[in-house]
Amino acid sequence: MALSVSSIATLTLTRFSSSSFNRISKRFSSRAPTNTHNRPQMSSSSSSPTEPKQSEKISAPYGSWKSQITADVVSGASKRLGGTAIDSLGRLIWLESRPSESGRAVLVREPDRPEGEPVDITPKDYAVRTLAQEYGGGAFSVSGDILIFSNYKDQRLYKQSLSPNDSSPVPLTPDYGGPVVSYADGVFDARFNRFVTVQEDRRQSSTNSTTTIVTVGLDGKNIREPEVLIGGTDFYAFPRLDPKGERLAWIEWCHPNMPWDQAQLWVGYISDSGEVHKKICVAGSDPTIKESPIEPKWSSKGELFFVTDRQSGYWNLYKWVESNNEVLSVYSLDAEFSKPLWVFGINSYEFIQSHEQKNIIACCYRQNGRSYLGILDDAQGSLSLLSIPFTDIDNITLGINCLYVEGASEVDPLSVAKVTLDEDKSKAVDFKIIWSSSPDCLKYKSYFSLPELIEFPTEVPGQTAFAYFYPPSNPNYQATHDEKPPLLLKSHGGPTAESRGILNLSVQYWTSRGWAYVDVNYGGSTGYGREYRERLLKKWGIVDVDDCCSCAKYLVGSGKADGERLCITGGSAGGYTTLAALAFRDTFKAGASLYGVADLNMLRAETHKFESHYIDNLVGNEKDYYDRSPINFADKFSCPIILFQGLEDKVVPPDQARKIYKALKEKGLPVALVEYEGEQHGFRKAENIKFTLEQQMVFFARLVGRFKVCLSGHLDNRKGNNGHLDNMKREQCGSKDEVATVESRGSEVASVSEEMMSQMAFFLGPPPPHHHNDIYVLLNFNILSKPWNLTIASSQSESPSQPKCRTSSQRLLLLWKLSKSQLPMAPGNLPSPPTSSPPPPSYSLAPPSIPSAASSASSLAPVNPEPERAGEGPVDITPKEYAVRTMAQGSESGGAFRVSADTDTLVFSNYSDQRLYKQSLTSSTIGDSSPTPLTPDYGGPIVSYADGVFDARLNRYITLREGIRRATPIINNPITTIVAVELDSTDIREPEVLVGGSDFYAFPRLDRKGERLAWIEWSHPNMPWDKAQLWVGYISEIGEVYKRICVAGCDPAIRESPTEPKWSSKGELFFITDRQNGYWNLYKWVISVYSWDAEFSRPLWNFGMNSYELIQSHEQNILIACSYRNEFWMFTCRQNGRSYLGILDDVQSSLSVLNIPFTDTDNIVLPKILCPFSLCAKAVKYLTGLYISKLAYLSMQTLGINCLYVVCSEGVTLDDHKSKAVAFKIIWSSSPDCLKYKSYFSLPKVIRFPTEVPGQTAFAYFYTPSNPDYQATQEEKPPLLLQAHGGPTFESRGILNLSIQYWTSRGWAFVAVNYGGSSGYGREYRERLLRKWGIVDVNDCCSCARYLVDSGKVDGKRLCITGDSAGGYTTLAALAFRDTFKAGASLYGIAVLTMLRAETQKFESHYIDNLVGSEKDYFERSPINFIDRISCPIILFQGLEDKSVPPVQARTIYHALKDKVLPVALVEYEGEQHGFRKAENIKFTLEQQMVFFARLVGHFKVADDITPIKIDNFN
Repeated sequence: MALSVSSIATLTLTRFSSSSFNRISKRFSSRAPTNTHNRPQMSSSSSSPTEPKQSEKISAPYGSWKSQITADVVSGASKRLGGTAIDSLGRLIWLESRPSESGRAVLVREPDRPEGEPVDITPKDYAVRTLAQEYGGGAFSVSGDILIFSNYKDQRLYKQSLSPNDSSPVPLTPDYGGPVVSYADGVFDARFNRFVTVQEDRRQSSTNSTTTIVTVGLDGKNIREPEVLIGGTDFYAFPRLDPKGERLAWIEWCHPNMPWDQAQLWVGYISDSGEVHKKICVAGSDPTIKESPIEPKWSSKGELFFVTDRQSGYWNLYKWVESNNEVLSVYSLDAEFSKPLWVFGINSYEFIQSHEQKNIIACCYRQNGRSYLGILDDAQGSLSLLSIPFTDIDNITLGINCLYVEGASEVDPLSVAKVTLDEDKSKAVDFKIIWSSSPDCLKYKSYFSLPELIEFPTEVPGQTAFAYFYPPSNPNYQATHDEKPPLLLKSHGGPTAESRGILNLSVQYWTSRGWAYVDVNYGGSTGYGREYRERLLKKWGIVDVDDCCSCAKYLVGSGKADGERLCITGGSAGGYTTLAALAFRDTFKAGASLYGVADLNMLRAETHKFESHYIDNLVGNEKDYYDRSPINFADKFSCPIILFQGLEDKVVPPDQARKIYKALKEKGLPVALVEYEGEQHGFRKAENIKFTLEQQMVFFARLVGRFKVCLSGHLDNRKGNNGHLDNMKREQCGSKDEVATVESRGSEVASVSEEMMSQMAFFLGPPPPHHHNDIYVLLNFNILSKPWNLTIASSQSESPSQPKCRTSSQRLLLLWKLSKSQLPMAPGNLPSPPTSSPPPPSYSLAPPSIPSAASSASSLAPVNPEPERAGEGPVDITPKEYAVRTMAQGSESGGAFRVSADTDTLVFSNYSDQRLYKQSLTSSTIGDSSPTPLTPDYGGPIVSYADGVFDARLNRYITLREGIRRATPIINNPITTIVAVELDSTDIREPEVLVGGSDFYAFPRLDRKGERLAWIEWSHPNMPWDKAQLWVGYISEIGEVYKRICVAGCDPAIRESPTEPKWSSKGELFFITDRQNGYWNLYKWVISVYSWDAEFSRPLWNFGMNSYELIQSHEQNILIACSYRNEFWMFTCRQNGRSYLGILDDVQSSLSVLNIPFTDTDNIVLPKILCPFSLCAKAVKYLTGLYISKLAYLSMQTLGINCLYVVCSEGVTLDDHKSKAVAFKIIWSSSPDCLKYKSYFSLPKVIRFPTEVPGQTAFAYFYTPSNPDYQATQEEKPPLLLQAHGGPTFESRGILNLSIQYWTSRGWAFVAVNYGGSSGYGREYRERLLRKWGIVDVNDCCSCARYLVDSGKVDGKRLCITGDSAGGYTTLAALAFRDTFKAGASLYGIAVLTMLRAETQKFESHYIDNLVGSEKDYFERSPINFIDRISCPIILFQGLEDKSVPPVQARTIYHALKDKVLPVALVEYEGEQHGFRKAENIKFTLEQQMVFFARLVGHFKVADDITPIKIDNFN
């Protein structure tokens, strides 16, 4: 919540810096002389008004003084500066924001002649502003006579010629239908005629935007999607090209850091095709150095300079030596040479000259509360200061033989000055103001209060903090001798920001009326180095509040302020400090919060991405979030508060202000809320800036000040007042309801426009006592320059929207807005069984012995070790109160536990709290050992772990962590990292982050020595099978990853998705990737081990895949056991679509296939002594993992399936040469009794059918009806149930599945389709679905059904379709857009693609972007939008805890079909997620599908005794 340069302050809310010093001057005695420089020329109309002599001063109470500095002057004066540039002729171009034009930002060019007027460049229909990172900055760039700028309304980039003959802007980026993609901080790339810029894409989520560095073509005639150069990290800034366009430097950082906490500087090398093909981390990757590099810049010689705080904790200048990747200090000083990266486009230094031996650099820095401009010689290491009037400097732009400097002082408003240097570039010979935010402000100079820099003691003994104090100042007034002034204390925003002692007319507005004013730089402020800045870590709401209270008490103790009239104000984070000070301290008597924070948890949940983790570092744990949120302690407030809020604020949404307003109103405290339409985080419209100032003044004056405020600038003959409001009376309205009208008249009341008064709530003095706490405030006003009236109505009176008491004003306006709350949708229940019997059947089948429930166990199963001796049964390891399951990556679990064979230690994820636990597996403790927790308790299952490995070297566990410690809607955007968890359970600590910054991670794998860590990472919008990267990090002696190398996936010329990295005992890294032929084959860093058109792995839907094992390693070769799947056409018909288990020799590149019964294998695990583990998460009985300790068989185990075996774990014993399988034994089976039903089994046949694309085919497994006791009549064709698998990047496999046999044994034909887009057939087949989901899958399913009808295998009038998840979408789409099927069943399927995109979990949040296409495609392929096309019955099944496809999807399609009077049913299951795991729900789902299809399509009665559910619109 950085104070985005608040509109009631001048733009220069820049940061005050200081080194450690013992004595601070009370005044700015060090201010540079000004008499030798040119001052801005004022017109005659700007001459200072006549001021009375000192003897003519009027004695009047503080606060009641009249001043020429009115709110109109302040609001009209606060033009804001948004950057500067130079055109081809050396003329200055600047961006100014104009409050008089509702904050519109316009580019202006310096006049050609000194006597000329500046020229507006931006056409009236445009405004130059970017919304990137909410705070913007870097909204334009100039190269020669070409301007590129971001247009505020649509956020598109436009190109504009600066030639007077051709000035119409031309768009460069696509129109996305709204301001959903923003650009900032760009540079021209002359080599490729393009623009390199930061892009923030909010199309998928406004709270979780995707930030990348992209290129935009400069040919405005051909608008294309920007091409991503750099991506994968949370944030980017400062993309900077070297002079030749061959190297790109940039800054990046990732959650939970802010850019000033920890960041990295990278350099990428640009290929001839314009892509970044090699990357080097220059600064920020060494874990022993905590730094935040910023502002990279290339010299004309191609040297890279940047600013970082790596040594002293102050931002100093450094240089990169490319030849040995070394960083050298250019100049060291306890001063800040840059500032926090709140906005893009910071420019604190410029290269004046570059010689072979040295660079001459103009730079600015802050020290001891002021800024300096200097010339630095990097060769000599010398710094010469330039004497200029500015005491505060922001940015520097290099002109022709001059510098353009953005700065200010205590008597100069924010300005741009042209500083001309001598020939030696060592002195300033001329200083001229080119632009000023307030060109007429000097006529009020006699009113100015000059700031005193004060150092005051904090509550920490021996510690001090800093502030700028402004005493009351007015040439016409003086206070009585014994009176002390009221004090307004300002808490700045950020909170990582700084107050600066510069001319700010909003400050002078108060001091010229007799207020003392203090601007506090509490602990945590910038400008004082990292140590001072980090005082606030974990202590926001404590240190800042304490320092503000200490400062106020210090001023009271010094006799400079009245202790009974202390007020506090602040914007954004300063608004939070204001509210916290009023809630938790009793120092202040009233407060004003401008877009401030009342609820830290709400801020964490609702703020934008840039700051979504900011306060995690500032607050602490969940208890701190509660304890430091003012809203939770409304009972502790005891003084008046006024709140101001922009209704379009994304940083601190309006609900924050409304929540605190409502709480204080209900408590009966004087409170007011003003909301502004069209304002965001910081007010930009002149009328709103004016109104905010005035209403704060009146509020404090009436409730605290005890004086009458004068808002106008006209003097009257009164010399004082009695401290009360004059001319105020209470009248009785003519109604039986008791209503009081308060009228305020007089010159002190300003006119109020209609826009300004929207939704204003304001107390005019205390309410009458008989109204108690229930007060409605009605505002009656006239839009002309006449007084306005307030009506205060009791709650017993008529509704405030229909008041009976009206005044003579011309319009009545309700002061607060009653928001409509959304009615929660009640959870659905299972429909009741119908009272009537089902229709009579045409024929029936007796139920076979196969149970109707295809699953009889929950997935929350214990871990079971293999028995130590033959004849013994498995022993449960997991105690009954625990369940082993991880929720990492949504509902797609896997990798929930790991066993160390060395120590017989088990680490597992417990389902209920998602914490990691450690458990001993020694034979003496199995069955009675108690798990001990390793990770913190966060109060719920909000942090998950998966896919871990033991690190014996450092006695820790390295694992993936997915953290969602925040409220919705950020719950859909968890942060994934690789962390280290200490195995010493006696000291539970927060896991240490080893690797972070990308969206996703998998397969953290250590080499045998624990010195290198390999992992897979990928980022949106890719899925891991689209594009991923394999990295290796080197681990330091203290356990941190200090060096990283990208092994695979970084070359833009190679599209690949590496997976399953694994280290051999010799320290060689193996992995699987699809880089050459499009099939996942085995590689070694980084050469091919064995190439074949077969898949050696599968898509990473679940953690913990293990498709190969290293059996033995010799000096020359490694034997590898591997499983793979081959496309059916490479084999005979009986080998179609099956898996193989083989032994691969990496040196000879030979593969020997083992002869085992399984036709489908998933995982292979080999223990230390040739004793395996097995893992699987897809079966009839869910096998979540089987690990074998060192007491188990000396054999290799795999996990596999064939058409007569369900999911099993097998023991495979090899011969001495490791080339043949000599024994095969089933160790575990998901359904050990299934073979008793063998006579009912229908064996699958792989079919190859033509698709709608000529010459193209697709594949499916077809199951014919099969029952040993029944046969159909000769002429009858069976009904068909077609299954569309989920994923959709998934695969149907021809294995034993009792749920399929349930249908075929009852006389149904069944087909499982591998439509185009399925895995198992290589990348080319898998990518058939790109941009065509809802088309290719639907077409292939329909084609398959028609193929079976034409082949005479099924009845064309009894075709049904079913599918779950993505298969449920294909089901609904087929029923909406085709007429092939007669009924359908959707299990947790998708009805609205845009809803899925908005609400699904992070893992799949960008998945469908690649599968669908444009916004038009999202609409046209969503079945819910075409209900009129659905004409057949549908039954829907949904888990109420589903995060992948939320229940609202099923409910939406259900209500739509019900309204259309189609037969439809909806079944919702409590406690189920994405996929049903409870036996009773699996049973119920199968049975109700069977009855539904039988009643509505099959025309027969099912033989099972099933009570059907109620079907809407069906009798």
